[in-house]
Amino acid sequence: MALPASLFAETRVYQSSRPVHEVIPLFIDELGAASIQFRVKRNYNEAKDGKLGFVLSLLPGERFADISFLADDRTKGSLVKVTTQDRKDGDIFYRIFCEKLKMTEPGVKIPEDTGPGWPTAPGR
Repeated sequence: MALPASLFAETRVYQSSRPVHEVIPLFIDELGAASIQFRVKRNYNEAKDGKLGFVLSLLPGERFADISFLADDRTKGSLVKVTTQDRKDGDIFYRIFCEKLKMTEPGVKIPEDTGPGWPTAPGR
C-alpha cells in the first residue's frame, strides 16, 4: 500500500527578533545562495490572507513548501511557519532559518552542558 507524500508533511515555527520586512529579503537571499530552485505557486497578501508569504514548488520533483511570515506583536519580531511536504526540505529550511539567519524555534530548549560523564541525581 502506498501512502500519499502529504501525509508526511512537517510543520516548524521559527522566531526572529527582526521585523518581517527584514526577514523576508534575507530569506530570499539565502534561498539563492543555497541554489534552491523553486516556482512560486501562490503569494499570501497580508490584507487578504492575514499573513505574508508564499507556497513554493521546489524543483526538481514539485515538492511543496508553505512559508508564512507573521509579525510577533509581543516581541516586535517575527514568526515564520514552514510546512514542507518532504522531511529533507524541512531540514534545508531549518539550516536557512536557524544556522544562516540565526533564528530560533520557540519552545525548543537546548540543554545546558552538564560536563563529562553520565548525569547523576542531585546530592550523589
